Amino acid sequence: YTKKHTLYTFKLIPLYGYVNIVGMGQDSATAVKQEDAILPETDEYIGFDRMTSWAKTVILMGGVTVNALFALLLGVVSLSAIGVNGPTTTIREVSKCVGSQLDCAKSEYAPAFAAGVEDGSTILAIEGMAVDSWADLIDVVGAYNPGDTVNIRVQAPDRSEKSVSLTLAESPYATDPNYRGNKSYMGVTPLAKVQRYPVGESVSLFKQNVTGTVLVIIKYPSSVYNSFKNSLTGDTNVESELIGPVGLGRLSSNIGELDSSLS
Repeated sequence: YTKKHTLYTFKLIPLYGYVNIVGMGQDSATAVKQEDAILPETDEYIGFDRMTSWAKTVILMGGVTVNALFALLLGVVSLSAIGVNGPTTTIREVSKCVGSQLDCAKSEYAPAFAAGVEDGSTILAIEGMAVDSWADLIDVVGAYNPGDTVNIRVQAPDRSEKSVSLTLAESPYATDPNYRGNKSYMGVTPLAKVQRYPVGESVSLFKQNVTGTVLVIIKYPSSVYNSFKNSLTGDTNVESELIGPVGLGRLSSNIGELDSSLS
């Protein structure tokens, strides 16, 4: 149907939509001739090619804005209604040893194992500070150094609660120059579950993703330069965040060779 010089069409299978504006990419006379349902220009209606620069900008931004709002809607629905799989503060496995070995002397026991923490326990607080997510737990543990003794409150699989003290060890990966994680090590692997986020937190996470994408785009030129420089000089000290097909293959191979300590 046509309303205010605009032809609206609804398709039986709504897979996509588009807007064909008279005067955009062609002269108005040709566009009007192609769309018989669109009326010719009047005093209250002019083609895109005769609009002011500001009016053109508003029209062009309309599509971008709707796409962004639709992406936000999908993001909120995905995080709040459907949920996403992610690590929790419930422990899937307590490592017996510091490192990847399955058996070791008592002096090499991982902190959580030595303190008697069981598989399936949930960490509630560290030094009286509540931890509501795995990210919180990582941040709190990261504030302490290897050798520090901390008090943690855990909920056992039978729902009983208790407090235990453990002495943090140094992460077995701390000697790797490329390691960016915590130096302190508890020796626990999180249980992953589907989690639903409050709407406000979903919006915040969406904002973080958008910001992260923008930062990647901004840093892209320097990443290209660093990658090019590395390929010529072989200097691996210059960090590059770009990776190509060969690098992806190598990365996949490295991940495949890792054991359960990947977490």
